[in-house]
Amino acid sequence: MQDVPYVGGSPGSGPNMTGNLTVMVMLKPSNLTSLESFLASISDPYSPDYGHYITLAQFIERYAPPPGKYRDIVSYFRSFGLQATTYSSRLAIQLQGSAGQIGRASEQI
Repeated sequence: MQDVPYVGGSPGSGPNMTGNLTVMVMLKPSNLTSLESFLASISDPYSPDYGHYITLAQFIERYAPPPGKYRDIVSYFRSFGLQATTYSSRLAIQLQGSAGQIGRASEQI
């Protein structure tokens, strides 16, 4: 699960958490170099692409993780018993579950 970055201390390094948690996992966009170039070109007044924005659907098609990869990541978290809320942008997953479940899932990332 190298495509899902862990932000924060290493699992188990913080206070001993118990109970249920809700966390948001943000996924790295695909084609990051292309996205950075696109953003620079639409922001540069001297670029022929200046101000030529794309639709949300075009952004998802170009820069979101592919649907199969997104499903695999969601399935991974659900395999730990976590409830996963998905988003059409395929750039985020909201997880709900016990601190232990989230800790076990994050240890494998």
